[in-house]
Amino acid sequence: MRKSLVLMGLVVGLMVATVGLTLADFSSISTKPITAAIEFIETGSATMSVELQNVNPDDPGSPTEITWGKTTYPSAHLVKAGDGWKYADQLVVLAVTSTVSGWGVQIYTDNTSGTASPKYVGSALDPMGLVQGDGLLNLLMCWKIMDDKWTKDTTLGDLGPGPADPIQKADPEIENSYYFYNNYLWFKDKATVDNLATSTDETFLNGEDYITVVNALGIKYGASPEERGGGIGAGDPNYIYFGADFRKATTPNTYATTLTLELYAP
Repeated sequence: MRKSLVLMGLVVGLMVATVGLTLADFSSISTKPITAAIEFIETGSATMSVELQNVNPDDPGSPTEITWGKTTYPSAHLVKAGDGWKYADQLVVLAVTSTVSGWGVQIYTDNTSGTASPKYVGSALDPMGLVQGDGLLNLLMCWKIMDDKWTKDTTLGDLGPGPADPIQKADPEIENSYYFYNNYLWFKDKATVDNLATSTDETFLNGEDYITVVNALGIKYGASPEERGGGIGAGDPNYIYFGADFRKATTPNTYATTLTLELYAP
């Protein structure tokens, strides 16, 4: 019985449809096409504040540029041509508030651009860092971001308290490559290209993990992609320290560059 009822229902339905088609002829008078569409727009905002401060908390001042060799914190920190790695006298206080997904802040130099002064015109694969006045030589630079400010009492591992100079080491895992024992990271320039002597690709890429100091996953505290986390409370400050290698520096000479912090989103 159940199968018969279903069949009858189908037959009746077909008959009604057929009758409906024969009730009247169809004649189109006019047409009016109307477009229907929907666009999903992500709403949100992202802001970044950047403040330059002296490393020495006893000298708050109002610095306008990053220098080396003038601070006495935590002790006299002189810099001479021919010295090795030295941390800078100033740090950047960075705070980001964002409701946009995929945001990040990247850091770099752009020493070969038309507006660079001095402009790097040498032959190095990586033109990042401080550029000599004649543009023929560059001094390498590094950066380090922390979610707490470095003080005289800050102890990082076995490095002792206070701000510390970058400590460069040969990388045991990557031939012809170097890293920093105390978690500084190399600067990159927009014109940085791959060093074929290493097994990694150093080419500059916008938004790459290595140069992104902070994003929604946290601050960049090590070279590996997984070495990221913390320091991402809305508007909470993070602290970026800088270092430069003065082994190739000569006197009399001036070395300078422009560092760029760039807030980005997809």
